[in-house]
Amino acid sequence: MPKVRSFVNWARNVRSVPSGWCQIRREEDIVACVQKARREGLCVKALGSRHSWSAVAAPKDVGLEMHDYAGLVAMDREAGRITVRSGTRLRDLNRLLDQAGLALPILGSVTAQTIAGATATGTHGSSLAHGPLSSLIEEMRVVDGSGDIVVLGAEHPDLVGGRVHLGALGVMSTVTLRVDRAFRLEEQGGPMPWENALADLSEIARGSEYVKLWWLPHTDQVQVFRYTRTEAPITFSRAGRWADQAIINRWIFPFFLSLGRWRSEWIPAINRMLEPQYFKPFRRVGRSFDVLPLAMPPRHREMEYAVPLERAASALLAVRERIEREKWCVDFILEVRFVPKSDSWMSPSYGQDACHLGLYMADSRDRQAYFRGGEEILWEHGGRPHWGKEFDLGMGEILSRYPRWGAFRDLAKRLDPQGIFHNAFLERMFGAA
Repeated sequence: MPKVRSFVNWARNVRSVPSGWCQIRREEDIVACVQKARREGLCVKALGSRHSWSAVAAPKDVGLEMHDYAGLVAMDREAGRITVRSGTRLRDLNRLLDQAGLALPILGSVTAQTIAGATATGTHGSSLAHGPLSSLIEEMRVVDGSGDIVVLGAEHPDLVGGRVHLGALGVMSTVTLRVDRAFRLEEQGGPMPWENALADLSEIARGSEYVKLWWLPHTDQVQVFRYTRTEAPITFSRAGRWADQAIINRWIFPFFLSLGRWRSEWIPAINRMLEPQYFKPFRRVGRSFDVLPLAMPPRHREMEYAVPLERAASALLAVRERIEREKWCVDFILEVRFVPKSDSWMSPSYGQDACHLGLYMADSRDRQAYFRGGEEILWEHGGRPHWGKEFDLGMGEILSRYPRWGAFRDLAKRLDPQGIFHNAFLERMFGAA
């Protein structure tokens, strides 16, 4: 018998077994697969890089492989606008834009994702001057649940609701994005005492165009990263990035994580040993898409909530106190990033400047307790989950934080009345079609 092909995400914490697969190379392929699934009463789900920790992209019946449906469709350099196919990975888009003297104004921590997946889940960088990647969308071309083409353009009343679409509205075919002229950034990093970072968090967030913080649990320093536009000569080292990804993140960092899995009580001492090696002053200049993302980290798990900016310091303190009280041994950084108020209905930063607190951890002893306890704290501080990360709270609770979720549900039902694009994640959210 032929081997059954499964869906497995990057972190290997989500699996499903679709009954079939479609290889997408043209928009017509999307239409044909959707129409066939509709006739047969099946559900379809477009797949990108599988880089979500949640089950948002896990196909129920038929998976659409989008990696061959990629590339540039149109570019208007003067207007600062491009149109790309939905399966285009961010790392490839960055190179295409750079060749034309253009750049995305915001990027997240990694660039393996497709543009469709990154916008669908509200993926973001860290800047109160720039919204998430979805905020760059000026037009979406979507294959709806009937297999028809729907264009949500700048004048379309549903575009603002559809930017963070969760895969519920259809299969994105192409997307038109606002872009900037290519630019360089000076990245400066350095440690700051925990107490100072906590006291000045709002000022730090507003002090640079791009800024983020890392805290390694069981230590007393926070590393602050600030990014400023510059015309200074490039000092970014591609060899250094290769070493980070191919040596440090593939071999050295995983070695210490394995020690923690073997003897979790060693984790606090390992963190204190590693902290001065990573949390130290540095400066470099590079193209925006070289310095904003990171080298791909070792495999790990992620949970992330967006809390109102004014409550972020209190939430951070509560997480630290809970770690110390429960004696959890946490082997990964806690990341602090900032996103401005959004008008996208399902954006975690809808209606408020937000601080995204990312709780990360390898699969060692205390991960489940850390994520469960951290989620309780972030929820109590007004948090909303990142759709592409892990969360366990009931969907009814979560959706109570989204004033326009009913309007989004109605939009999804209008574009997909039979629930062709449903999977377990969306059924948990909206109920069965």
